[in-house]
Amino acid sequence: MVQDFQTHKEKLYQQLKEQYGKVVYTYTAHLKNAGFLQRDCNRFKWVQIILSAISTGGFVATVIMDEAKVAWVGGIVSTALLVVNGYLKSKDFAAEEQKHIDVANSLWSIKEDYISALTDFDALSENEIMEKRELLKDRTAKVYENAIQTDKRSYAAAQQALQKEEEQFFHEEELVNILPQHLRQ
Repeated sequence: MVQDFQTHKEKLYQQLKEQYGKVVYTYTAHLKNAGFLQRDCNRFKWVQIILSAISTGGFVATVIMDEAKVAWVGGIVSTALLVVNGYLKSKDFAAEEQKHIDVANSLWSIKEDYISALTDFDALSENEIMEKRELLKDRTAKVYENAIQTDKRSYAAAQQALQKEEEQFFHEEELVNILPQHLRQ
């Protein structure tokens, strides 16, 4: 049997770190999801514009040239445009994107409070730490209850951003450079 020599306070610290990590992942996944939705919306709008231009051009060319082939192309493109418009009628990219942004904004404050709790950890008693932990856990749960779900693509992008690109973190030199001149050391 393996002995667990961690003190209760060490276990609390580990738990806070893990909870912080989960919040950061969720926060980043929601930001990634919002970005994907914005990109997808822009792509669909361009597809609509291009298909509309081809369709309209095809019908104008049919009237001018009286060519059946051009009419067929215009009809096929017009049908494709109808399918795209039908799909977009039931899809509200902007509203879905805003929901992800709202969740991320709610999690940002919680994420920062976890950092503060970890920073203040040594100055707090175990009871104060447990109170903060419960408060943070409850606030996080409340956000999650009403949160829109992220997709696999967003989670994978968050994983890439956090593990490989260190997206939510700064290197010391970066921190110094973004501080006002009078605060740099």
